Amino acid sequence: MIRMLINTYCVLLIVDAVIAYIPAWKEMKWRQMLKLCADWGLRPIRQHLKPWAVNETIHIDLSPIAFFAITRIIFFLW
Repeated sequence: MIRMLINTYCVLLIVDAVIAYIPAWKEMKWRQMLKLCADWGLRPIRQHLKPWAVNETIHIDLSPIAFFAITRIIFFLW
């Protein structure tokens, strides 16, 4: 049951990460609710992991990848 919830949250993070790069959906209500739900688990990681700057205009947020990797390691050890 716990694994199912964590896997569902990981899917939510992937969807949020993909949708974050679509500027037309940025101000929509459902997008803001999705971001609010996704930020619950990513906020502690974002405090320690800064966005990676490809250049001056493109910044890539690595916190979803870090969360996904941490959960996969925990599942492997469990």
